Amino acid sequence: MSDINPTEIYRRYQIKELNKVSAVGYLKTIIESSSDEELRVRSVELLGEMNLEVGEIFKFLEHLMISDISEEIRIASARLIIAQYLEVGEDLLKWVFQHEQSVDCLLELQKALLLNINQKNYELLAKFEKIFNNRFPDYNCVRREEMGIGQAERLLGKIQPYLFDVEFYEDLDTLALDKLYDEIVELAELELINNCKTVKIMQLISDRYIVEAEAEHDWHEIWLSYQKAMISSEFGLIFDPNDKELLFNFGVACNYLDLYYPGIEAFLRLYKIEKKLDKKKYKETKKFKKQGGKVLINQKATSLEYLVILFNKTGLIKKEKWAKKRKKKRKAKMGTLLTNF
Repeated sequence: MSDINPTEIYRRYQIKELNKVSAVGYLKTIIESSSDEELRVRSVELLGEMNLEVGEIFKFLEHLMISDISEEIRIASARLIIAQYLEVGEDLLKWVFQHEQSVDCLLELQKALLLNINQKNYELLAKFEKIFNNRFPDYNCVRREEMGIGQAERLLGKIQPYLFDVEFYEDLDTLALDKLYDEIVELAELELINNCKTVKIMQLISDRYIVEAEAEHDWHEIWLSYQKAMISSEFGLIFDPNDKELLFNFGVACNYLDLYYPGIEAFLRLYKIEKKLDKKKYKETKKFKKQGGKVLINQKATSLEYLVILFNKTGLIKKEKWAKKRKKKRKAKMGTLLTNF
């Protein structure tokens, strides 16, 4: 055949100008001989469209998966085996888990297993995860997120440990962060993730949006980041209305966005919580100092500091004075214990 193009070969096979044996032979020839990787990958994919029996194709795919130098060909072969020949391909896949050197190839294989979940796939995924984590313990989970593997796992009920690690969020760009936020909201609304985990993830997401806002120079991007910080904090507060971090982030964002009264409400709620905690903290700090411990000041802004600002902005002079008085009183009390106050 002078025109050995995989698409043309498959077209001629469909209209019965070529029989199956000839069409398969031509496609195999392209895979084995062509220097065009795109044509080779397309040929593997078209073999998958021909409903071939195991005996007609499996050994060929096995050879490609184990020996071909092209990562894309190994991936295409793995996808086809997982989709159509998993019963006979299980041992081969386990061998690949152990010996494939390309991390991206292994992750594509994991992704293919996640696309069509059944009991066999579950067992293979568990085996894959154990082997992969042993072989690549420090592999960056952001790549898994980029490939959609993280999302697929979460839809199956697996909430990955790295979602509770602040370092994971430091590596996410804004688009990835937005996508993760939308996904967690959906999982929470479908009750596929419990309230405590939702709150913790929203803490980390809103923290990251605050960091983004503080790092930006364009006013529109700053405004957008604070708005996202406010929205993510507000969603987390649905599940825990008294979470300190979410109340703080919500209030900070409202302050920037000129949403003064919602900010005041958030910081007043936070103040009541901090007030109770201050009593406990004062007793513990006093005891610690008596035992010879060195007490250092906490530099993080408190609810009272923001209340002073917000009451001033809204012209609530009496309340501003009240907040200043409370702030001064708190500072004086804690100042008796703090070494660098």
